[in-house]
Amino acid sequence: MTYFEQNLNALLKNNSGIRKDFISGIQPNPDITVEDTVSGMPTALYRDKYIHSRHNPYKEAQNVIASQVPAKVSLCIFYGIGLGYLPEAFNAKYPEVPCLIIEPDISMFVKALWARDMTKIAASPRISYFVGTEPEQVAMVLENHSLSHVHIVKLRAMFEKDKEYYQHMDHTIEYFLKKREINKNTLQRFGKLWIRNLCANIRKIAEAPGIKHLAGKFSGFPALIIAAGPSLTPLLPLLKDLTDKMLVIAVDTSLHVCQENGIDPDFVIVADPQYWNTRHLDYARPGNYILISESSTHPRVFRRIQAPVYMGSSLFPLGRYLEGVVGEKGKLGAGGSVATSAWDFARIIGAEPIVMAGLDLGFPGMQTHYRGSYFESRFFTMSSRFIPIEHMSFAYLYHAGTAMVPANNNGTVLSDQRMLVYRYWFETQHQLYPHLDCKNLSESGTKINGIPFCDFHELLQLDTIRPQLKAEMDRLKSMTAGPVNINIRKLKTALNDLISELRVLKNLAQKGVEYSLKFKNCLTNNEDLTDCITRLNNVDQKLLSAASKTVIGFLLQPLINEITDTQFTGNNREMVIEYSRKIYTEIGYSCDYHLQILGKTVSAL
Repeated sequence: MTYFEQNLNALLKNNSGIRKDFISGIQPNPDITVEDTVSGMPTALYRDKYIHSRHNPYKEAQNVIASQVPAKVSLCIFYGIGLGYLPEAFNAKYPEVPCLIIEPDISMFVKALWARDMTKIAASPRISYFVGTEPEQVAMVLENHSLSHVHIVKLRAMFEKDKEYYQHMDHTIEYFLKKREINKNTLQRFGKLWIRNLCANIRKIAEAPGIKHLAGKFSGFPALIIAAGPSLTPLLPLLKDLTDKMLVIAVDTSLHVCQENGIDPDFVIVADPQYWNTRHLDYARPGNYILISESSTHPRVFRRIQAPVYMGSSLFPLGRYLEGVVGEKGKLGAGGSVATSAWDFARIIGAEPIVMAGLDLGFPGMQTHYRGSYFESRFFTMSSRFIPIEHMSFAYLYHAGTAMVPANNNGTVLSDQRMLVYRYWFETQHQLYPHLDCKNLSESGTKINGIPFCDFHELLQLDTIRPQLKAEMDRLKSMTAGPVNINIRKLKTALNDLISELRVLKNLAQKGVEYSLKFKNCLTNNEDLTDCITRLNNVDQKLLSAASKTVIGFLLQPLINEITDTQFTGNNREMVIEYSRKIYTEIGYSCDYHLQILGKTVSAL
């Protein structure tokens, strides 16, 4: 049997995504030459450049792993397979740690299978192969791994060979890790607030129709999205001339300044759960707009703005539970910014082209927002002799890891890590919807691939469509009165059912804590563990079968992240037991918190 047959058979046992007929039909890369070495292990050259050591390639790989990979690694990603020495050395040193091998060149992968015996890594269940795979697909797989200590090992010759691909992979993985960290921090900070807001908005959830009813309603109409970046200041005097030619969508932070400049939006997007973000609406006036909201938006928004409302589906388990009663609202993309939600809303309603104004994703002119924004006013209000406005502006500019990035004017602009996550979100959407025409009026803002700069004067050539827009807007406003009383009754019944189940789960969690402590004592005293294990298994089965498990599990995510980021070994029995106790304790706390909030909500219905 040839090396190729051995290696392929071993691969097929552990990698269902690899097709034998496809791999067998690919010819080995002709630019790769395999040579013998004095160590008896073959090495390889790519166009006369050595990929591995010409003397002892496996020893070289061991040295690289020992010197470059930290002991706490939780996932190792290899750029380029070469002849498989690096992942083999890693797998030998860290047999319990998963790794990914990323190789865009299928013919290079086939060459490696022909070159030597790689059954050790081909048969390892800890190694996953991504051959000819798009970077975005690799990022999706990262969701299944502990990402506390990710390390990337780059096989230099292979990285240079497919440099553009691997640079894209770098950006994709970096974005994913940053997004995950932001999501973790956001959940830890706002998890309970989202729950409180959802319950406070329950009547609005009952009455507001979903954005799914707006899908395709403005197909073919151009849309102008007004964000709140610094470039909005020079654009504002010009944008009024476009209101008869385009559907106007404003984010909440720009509503007041739009009205001050004679621009009456058709839609206003709100998505932030925090009280302070609602202060942007302090001076907003009634208008002809429709409010597009997420159900966990701060309730002050609905008290402050009296306007017809359409809602998007909740991102959170309790919100989805409520939608199971009143009907799904329709998903609205959440890239972390209200501007990303506004863009996705424009896409959903079929608008094209989508033109962004005030979308800078950076700080052109070292400004944070448009002139006269609530943020700027707050800086002036809070400034003092010892903390001047310059101090607060500097802190805002540099608190999130700044960097100079390419701008639309071919220069550079200061941006930060948070904004770069938003930029990548927009670029990913372009890859998902490559034929959707999008433009950006911010000449000095961050360059976004797929959303090129557009001169304002080009848009003046558009036809007048305001009469058609007004007729459709009037029709949509008439649809916002839903079956409130019926839905309220349904919600009240569902919440009472949820409260009853949460009380049962709270008691189960208390038993889990009790049995975990007993288990620990039995282990310490070397007593029989059978009864404890049976009782804990029974508690777990009941918890996992509960319909509300995702509702209570929502607040456990910080602990779950802590557990998944912890490396366990065979000698960590006490740690495992302690984490079990913590899980049951947190389940009890989550039940308590939900019972407290839901009890008040039902009483108020």
